[in-house]
Amino acid sequence: MDVATPEHSVHGQDISFQIIADFIGLACPAMPKTAMELSDRVVRVAAWGDGQCAGRFVSGMYTAAYFETDPQKIVEAGIASIPVDSDYAHVFAGCAPVAPR
Repeated sequence: MDVATPEHSVHGQDISFQIIADFIGLACPAMPKTAMELSDRVVRVAAWGDGQCAGRFVSGMYTAAYFETDPQKIVEAGIASIPVDSDYAHVFAGCAPVAPR
């Protein structure tokens, strides 16, 4: 049962999952696929919609940061962790690079 749905929680799109999602990335060093699978399991009780995307973004950055030192690539790994058609992904579409090359 997905308890973090609009039916059960009006706060599912809040940033709470984004705040706690770091543990997923920390538990999955350089394993983005595993981090996303774990995120998808945890999100059933933590978030929905943009809240889910926010958590996946944070997890993706943490898992990449174990072996990547370029901030731009770390952010790109976070973006790669979220659905391309999500509102959360559209926020990044017009953003400038994080750090100059």
